Amino acid sequence: MPTPLETSVPALSEPPPVASRTPERRYDLEPRFTYSVPHALYRTLLAFNAWFWMLALLGYAKRYLHFNSPLLAYANEGIYPFYILHQTVIVILAFYVVQTSDTILMKFAFLCAASFLVTVAIYHFGIRPYDPLRFLFGMKPREKR
Repeated sequence: MPTPLETSVPALSEPPPVASRTPERRYDLEPRFTYSVPHALYRTLLAFNAWFWMLALLGYAKRYLHFNSPLLAYANEGIYPFYILHQTVIVILAFYVVQTSDTILMKFAFLCAASFLVTVAIYHFGIRPYDPLRFLFGMKPREKR
């Protein structure tokens, strides 16, 4: 006769399903892990495939994304101050954002957009026009007109 605990908790009274997914089996088409030559060749092929896709993407980027624009020059000049400022801006904004009752996705989206805009605004209006601050943030002095 089953005990009351076994009848009240189905997980204890039933065996686990036979076709459960194991951690090493990520995709249905991927063979189970074995220490065999075919499996080693398969995993090597996967690694080379990933590397060659990265090389192809880098080659296409070098071929088709090789141009100059005013936006690119502006972003290139401000990348170091942006790097220095962004973490502080994120921490300050996140302190207030985590206290709201919005979903995690909404908090994340707001934090990404707001931190980007605030960091760009601080750079554009507070650092870029002033030579002493440009020096403190590792930028070259402005060109004299």
